[in-house]
Amino acid sequence: MKLYQKIMAATFGILLVCGVICGWFMGEHFEKRQISRAAAIELSSYETVQNILQKLYRMEVPDPKLGEMDESLQKSKEPFAENHEAGFGNISQAVLEGLFDQEIFGGYILIDEAGIICDSSDYLISYDPAWKGKKFETTEYQMEMLDGEYLMVIGSREAWLSETSYLFSVRDLTDIHRDVKEFLWQFSLAWFFMMVMVSVLIAIAAKIVLSPLEKLESAARAVSHGDYSQVLDVKRKDEAGSLAEAFNSMSIEVEAHVEKLIRVGEMQKQLLGSLAHEIRTPMTSIIGYSDTLLHVKLGEREKDKALRNIHEQAVYLQRLSAKMMELIGLHRNEAIKMKACKIQTVLEKAMWMSEKKWQDRSFWLMGEDTFAVMGDEDLLLSLFCNLLD
Repeated sequence: MKLYQKIMAATFGILLVCGVICGWFMGEHFEKRQISRAAAIELSSYETVQNILQKLYRMEVPDPKLGEMDESLQKSKEPFAENHEAGFGNISQAVLEGLFDQEIFGGYILIDEAGIICDSSDYLISYDPAWKGKKFETTEYQMEMLDGEYLMVIGSREAWLSETSYLFSVRDLTDIHRDVKEFLWQFSLAWFFMMVMVSVLIAIAAKIVLSPLEKLESAARAVSHGDYSQVLDVKRKDEAGSLAEAFNSMSIEVEAHVEKLIRVGEMQKQLLGSLAHEIRTPMTSIIGYSDTLLHVKLGEREKDKALRNIHEQAVYLQRLSAKMMELIGLHRNEAIKMKACKIQTVLEKAMWMSEKKWQDRSFWLMGEDTFAVMGDEDLLLSLFCNLLD
């Protein structure tokens, strides 16, 4: 997966989590606010109904004067106390029923331990002795769910009527719950399209921003195949531009190092060839003197001379190989030592080494024995042996 695709996926995931959290929070807040508003309105209406009942209860004449009522209700004088032990004074059952037929009493239930007194709602509430002292001592509301409907029940114990009298108001708030669900669905749909759009735009922006990395990848692959001429043309002042400049510098340095290694490799090849050539002269001398010792009867003086030459040539060969290895950079030590070397001594050794190699030649050494130069004696000896060859 490309980097810009990962950024797009990460953005989509973050927005999705944020959308779920925001949707849940907004849905909860919106539903609570709507329920609180509905509860405030209903509580105000509930207090009005309570006040009407209390005023009617205190009146001696059962005429509530709260609007037009059926004349048959006003003529009914049957006291409600005859049907309920708690009693309602001069309020008759007919008056209460007529009162609960009014619009303002719609959805209300008056109940006591003997059963329902008046009911203008579409729901049934049964008296529960466990309410006393625990619930509805003061006006309060609670949410109930019945057959898929969300109901708000407001109730309180009406002690002015009797110890077991309760007044309830039941309101269907299913519309509010449905509105909240519809709001959440619309929010989710809008948020989803926004997530898709934002993720795509961020992916496009990320691809544009990260385009230098694609050039860098291509240039790096070329460098890995030996093409060190790759130069990134990225004129930007951000991290991508800094990375491109660093890559260009690295490419130049790598090319310089590779060229240097190639030159060193060529030098090492030449020096290794020279080493193979240089060891031939002392080896020829060693072989010549050792062959003389094996096949020719020599006196003690000649034997000593031959053995001394073999030893000197072997030691010289050992020193020369160490110095040549240092010259080609394969071995680091202090084998090369510059000092004043007498040329006559160096030339005498060169003659001794060449006698066995060129037995059909005669060598003479002429000159002053005071001439000296600064150098390494072994390397000077190798030089003059090559000149003699």
